[in-house]
Amino acid sequence: MDLPLSQHGLLALSLLFFAALYYLARRRRRGSNNRKYPPVAGTILDLLLNFGGRLLEQQTERCRRHRTFRLLAPTCNYVYTVEPANVEYILKTNFANYGKGVMMYDVAADLLGDGIFNVDGAKWRHQRKVASHEFSTRVLRDYSSAVFRDTAAELAGILAAAARDEQRVDIQDLLMRSTLDSIFKVGFGVSLGTLSGSSAEGVAFARAFDDASEQVLYRFFDPFWKAKKLLNVSSEAAMKRNVGVIDDFVYGVIDKKIEQMGRDQQELAKKEDILSRFLLERERDPGCFDNKYLRDIILNFVIAGRDTTAGTLSWFLYVLCRNERVQDRIAQEVRAVTTGDRNDFDAREFVACLTEEAISKMHYLHATLTETLRLYPAVPVNVKHCNSDDTLPDGYAVRKGDMVHYQPYPMGRMKFLWGEDAEEFRPERWLDDDGVFVPESPFKFTAFQAGPRICLGKEFANRQMKIFVAVLLNLFRFQMLDGNSTMGSDHTAVRGRTAGGRLSPGHQGSRRPGMDSLPGHPALIALSLLLLLALHLARLRRGGSKHRKYPPVAGTMLHQLLNFHRLVEYMTELSHRYRTFRMLTPICNYVYTVEPANVEYILKTNFANYGKGVMTHDVLEDLLGDGIFNVDGAKWRHQRKAASLEFSTRILREYSTAVFRDTAAELAGIVDAAARDGERVDMQDLLMRSTLDSIFRVAFGVSLGSLSGSSGEGAAFARAFDDASEGVLYRFFDPFWKAKKLLNVSSEAALKRSVRVIDGFVYAVIDRKIEQMGRDQQEFAKKEDILSRFLLERERDPGCFDNKYLRDIILNFVIAGRDTTAGTMSWFLYVLCRNERVQDRIAREVRAATTGDRDVAMNEFVPCLTEDAISKMQYLHAALTETLRLYPGVPLDVKYCFSDDTLPDGYAVKKGDMVNYTPFPMGRMKFLWGADAEDFRPERWLDDDGLFVPESPFKFTAFQAGPRICLGKEFAYRQMKIFAAVLLYFFKFEMWNRNATVGFRPMLTLKMDGPLHVRVSLRH
Repeated sequence: MDLPLSQHGLLALSLLFFAALYYLARRRRRGSNNRKYPPVAGTILDLLLNFGGRLLEQQTERCRRHRTFRLLAPTCNYVYTVEPANVEYILKTNFANYGKGVMMYDVAADLLGDGIFNVDGAKWRHQRKVASHEFSTRVLRDYSSAVFRDTAAELAGILAAAARDEQRVDIQDLLMRSTLDSIFKVGFGVSLGTLSGSSAEGVAFARAFDDASEQVLYRFFDPFWKAKKLLNVSSEAAMKRNVGVIDDFVYGVIDKKIEQMGRDQQELAKKEDILSRFLLERERDPGCFDNKYLRDIILNFVIAGRDTTAGTLSWFLYVLCRNERVQDRIAQEVRAVTTGDRNDFDAREFVACLTEEAISKMHYLHATLTETLRLYPAVPVNVKHCNSDDTLPDGYAVRKGDMVHYQPYPMGRMKFLWGEDAEEFRPERWLDDDGVFVPESPFKFTAFQAGPRICLGKEFANRQMKIFVAVLLNLFRFQMLDGNSTMGSDHTAVRGRTAGGRLSPGHQGSRRPGMDSLPGHPALIALSLLLLLALHLARLRRGGSKHRKYPPVAGTMLHQLLNFHRLVEYMTELSHRYRTFRMLTPICNYVYTVEPANVEYILKTNFANYGKGVMTHDVLEDLLGDGIFNVDGAKWRHQRKAASLEFSTRILREYSTAVFRDTAAELAGIVDAAARDGERVDMQDLLMRSTLDSIFRVAFGVSLGSLSGSSGEGAAFARAFDDASEGVLYRFFDPFWKAKKLLNVSSEAALKRSVRVIDGFVYAVIDRKIEQMGRDQQEFAKKEDILSRFLLERERDPGCFDNKYLRDIILNFVIAGRDTTAGTMSWFLYVLCRNERVQDRIAREVRAATTGDRDVAMNEFVPCLTEDAISKMQYLHAALTETLRLYPGVPLDVKYCFSDDTLPDGYAVKKGDMVNYTPFPMGRMKFLWGADAEDFRPERWLDDDGLFVPESPFKFTAFQAGPRICLGKEFAYRQMKIFAAVLLYFFKFEMWNRNATVGFRPMLTLKMDGPLHVRVSLRH
């Protein structure tokens, strides 16, 4: 098994790396007149190890400790600052000393060439002068505004159609494509067609542009990129391919323009796009620049106008989804300055109202866009090369060759700059008392740079964003399709404002092709003395032999074993730190995830790659055998088909409902007697016994009698079943269980005894059924229990399965119908004892749906629980679902990975890994359920009319999802509603000991550890 760099290995590498850098730094500082350098906050290795993860968050955390700091690198210091005085000094006061430099130019030259963002000196001044002139012309302003209006209207048309059809839409993708179309039309005079999807070449260009942009950034942290470029391997081979696609497309456009110019120069002179205007300038001065220079100029314009604008608009819509009040206020402002009270304009009519005057009145929209840029600046970190030794205004020295960064992203989150609410989205901070926008210093709000290099397209970008936003917010209301999802890079979603319908978030993109991932192999630590090579190896090995990125290591199997008594709480603690992580074992990784996109991928998208596998089958075989929960392939399909048929029949539905009513009435009789006598009641024990009786009656047609206590064998079976369930779960964390089974010692000896009791009981039931069948087959054919129906199927096809297979099928049904249902009902009563308001509201709803104002006896009430009455119990349904969110029947579910794969969050898994999605931790994740994730609040499941609204099964995973979704879901809800309705109609429950808490017994299902002692009183 490939392992990541061990903690000791990583520490050794880091210490050697740091020591060498420290030695070099000390040598360089000798004779420097004791100049004060910024504090060292780490090394470039730290950036490398966090490149694919949380680079910006890590830098922000450092900035909270040091306003100016440095990271050590083999050849220079990387200096970072969030101090406005330093920013002003770098960008304005001593502008000549801080430029792009040779290193910056080399890194970006393949993509940006000699464009304005990648050069200093004469080339920069020439392009700046030309661009400054173009951006100040009314011609370009009017032309670009018309292009933006047309594209915004086209985008609105796509959204309206999707809203009407209730389709899911990735709004970031649409914004990226629409801004690319806009900028290409303005820059090249070409209709690229990526928004409509009409141009395959345009789509390929956009994809290559994105990939190349990421690869350029990666070069800053890859000391071997030049060697890889020379050899044309790895990320540099991908870079070369992408630049080839970009160049072919751009040069093709330039050639077409030159051809048009040759045909009709007068007509070309009327063109308003930037490329045409540059070509006309070259016609007047043929030696000023060639096609390569033209390509570079235009591509720089594209990266400025497409990536930054689309990125800002994506974040803008994301924060509006989190701030409905702000969204509505912008919509009101847009309407007030355009159409007034009229709301019958379509997109094409509305864009005509977006005049310069109307746009200039949208102060709150301007403030909101600016607030978005403060928190989510398009360029989060900007770097300059220090041309000579210098001292910054805060007294810290920098050396010639240092890379000096000012940091818009961390700066937007600094409390010393923006106050205590720095990390809150509050557009009002940009408005005066009259609601007029008030700008901040460009050295504090650095989203558009400052000084001589301040962004020339600032007003151009604001105009484009305002037009897009005005069109979209006038026609649509945006909300997250998943109200609690978070946005790592590209998640937004909308609901139509006027068109109705739901649109949805796109998924976070996987790693770009050709990109290397990170760290190292312990055997290579000795090479850390060769500093650059060690860095490179550390980066490469993080992703394994194929540069793949594996989930972070949160511990080992030993940690799980030591925390076995509190396993679900332990896994939840880890999930709060890592949404996806792994635990190391001697033979494979145990991967755990709470990321819904991963869950959907495992359970549905790539279902065939994630099954039970040999390991899980072996672990559970003694208890579950070849039952539906423990097999893949043909056996699973056969049982799934048979069970699906049974669960869909009216016969089973009516028979099971009658059984549930009878058992609930019997349970209520026992509770009633205890209530009248003031006795303490263990509700978990009663619920376990009553659901076991119900399921045995439905599954076997046998009255087990465990609730009444009339069957000693039934009680022994139930006890053995619980012990065996705990025993097989323990096997997952016990590497020696097979040896103990072979020797028949310790936990395996106890498991063997429990399974013997289970088998003795189940086989006896099967034998009695077969005997009944032999006596009177016609009478037997009328039986409605599942075992009888399977036996009749075997009679028609004698070779289809033996008694062992029957035993396995039925036991799997029992664990589904008894353990999970009784467990959920126990947790349900526990939370109701803690929430008297909820308990009383359910009781009122049950009464309203059944008897109304009448008080009836038990024998009269049970027949009132019709399908119609049960369907009206929406709040009860919500309360049961909320219980399952916090206390799912199966807290952890494991799948075997059949072949190497990469999950949607970018993490790799290997063949043989055990991949777990974790319903218990998922129900407690704030990023999924909001700040009140750990609160019991049934109202979260109801709409404004009090009707139940389900969640995605990949977020609420209590019933699995995909092809293996629980067939008995409605069956379980019906049983729980009948039991809850009977109990809460007649009784009020409270904890016997008001301060008592309950724990979890480590089993395959989520069962309370110990009794649930309650005090019961009569409601009427």
